[in-house]
Amino acid sequence: MKNTSAYFLLLLFLLSLSVSQDLQAKKACKKYLEKLHQVQAKQRNGNSLKQSNKLKEKETKARDNWWACENGKLAKKKKKSKKRQQKKTEKIVRLTPEKNKTTTKAKKAPVTPAPFATQRAIVLKAEYQGQQQLDWLAFYKQPDKCQQPKNIKVFAACVEDKRLQQQLFEQHYQK
Repeated sequence: MKNTSAYFLLLLFLLSLSVSQDLQAKKACKKYLEKLHQVQAKQRNGNSLKQSNKLKEKETKARDNWWACENGKLAKKKKKSKKRQQKKTEKIVRLTPEKNKTTTKAKKAPVTPAPFATQRAIVLKAEYQGQQQLDWLAFYKQPDKCQQPKNIKVFAACVEDKRLQQQLFEQHYQK
C-alpha cells in the first residue's frame, strides 16, 4: 500500500512538473504570439499591395518564430560582441557635436549635389497680379489637347500657344 501511494505521489509530481514546464514555455512564447496577433491586426486594415506583401512576410516570420518557440526549436539570439558595440558608440560620439567648442566651423557641403544652384527660398508668382490676373484667366483658353499632352511635340506646341496668347493679351491689355 505504501509503495502504491509513493508511486502515485511520484507520478503526480512528474505530471505537475511537466505541466509547469509547458506553462513556462507558453509564457516564454507569449511575446511571439502577441507579435503575430499584432501583425494580423494590421493585415485586417486596408493596405496597399506593397504594404500587404510586407505584412504577409512579417506574419510568416512571426508565425515561424512562435511555432519554433512552442516546439522548443527557437534559435537563441546571439549577443553582440563588445568590439561591435564599442565601434557603434565611437561612431555616435564622433557624429554628435561637441558642446564645449566656442567657435563653430562651417558645415561641410552635402554629399549629394544640390538640385538648385541657390540656397534661397523659391518663390512662385503668377505672371500677372490682381485684376490683370483675372483678365488673363478670362482671356486664355487652353486647347483640349493641352490638358494632358501625350508626347513632347504636343507639350511644346502647348507652351508655344500659351506664349503667343500671352503676347496677344499683353498687346490688348496695354491699349
